[in-house]
Amino acid sequence: MAYGQTGSGKSYTMVGPYSEGDSALLSGAREDLGIIPRAAEELFRYTLWPVISAVEFVGLIHRGIQLRVQQPTLVHKNSSRSHLIVTATLTTASSSGSTAVSGVTGLALKETSFINRSLAALADVLGALSEHCDHIPYRNSKLTHLLQDS
Repeated sequence: MAYGQTGSGKSYTMVGPYSEGDSALLSGAREDLGIIPRAAEELFRYTLWPVISAVEFVGLIHRGIQLRVQQPTLVHKNSSRSHLIVTATLTTASSSGSTAVSGVTGLALKETSFINRSLAALADVLGALSEHCDHIPYRNSKLTHLLQDS
């Protein structure tokens, strides 16, 4: 967040020089990059590592731990001065294209998808009810809307 008077350079600091359809990031002018493009570069430089085994995954976590800043204290000799956040994104792909795990294809596959969405909406409603939320998402599917009175 940038805060200041009009004309003080907030936009330039955050984005860098910008003209319609061009930016320092796109044009390669490295010295003029603002905070947002610099942060985006860092995110894509360090946040995406595909892994195919648990060993690789844990290895990446250990690599992240090594990058953390540590400062000894009287309580803990390896006290961390930074946080470690691990985000795992699971991506799946069907090996046979348009066939589901059940072997269903075509119209039945589409129907299965709708059923799964309704069940997910039902899970959302049940979760909201169990947590005593102010808003219960009954209208997210026809199934939950019909079951609202129940």
